[in-house]
Amino acid sequence: MQDAARRGDPVGLIQTARRAIFEASAIASHMPPGFAPSTSAYLLFSLFVAEEASRCVEADGLDPLGNMSSKVRKRWVNALSAAGLIEQRGCFLELTADGYAKVTDILSAMLHGGEMLDEAPAFGG
Repeated sequence: MQDAARRGDPVGLIQTARRAIFEASAIASHMPPGFAPSTSAYLLFSLFVAEEASRCVEADGLDPLGNMSSKVRKRWVNALSAAGLIEQRGCFLELTADGYAKVTDILSAMLHGGEMLDEAPAFGG
């Protein structure tokens, strides 16, 4: 678990991550196995939400969309680790400083995009 300096981000980022995971899970539940949307992002979002709640995540328990095989999860964990976005400490996973920055950048962009849509006029003819 990273130090407290990494926590305390705006609630909006946490809610954006949780909403994205929920929406992706809804999509995945109606798709054939193996067609999960953007798996790597949802793994990172799940770690972000857990870290912000001061929870540890075991590698074997990381399955934000509820449909990932252990082989696929292991490949994603290895790929995200090789990219320097997560690290494994024993059986637990956590975001690296770069991973945390990447996730907050993505979530900030998503949050800002949602705010822009809320302010945009409705589609019309």
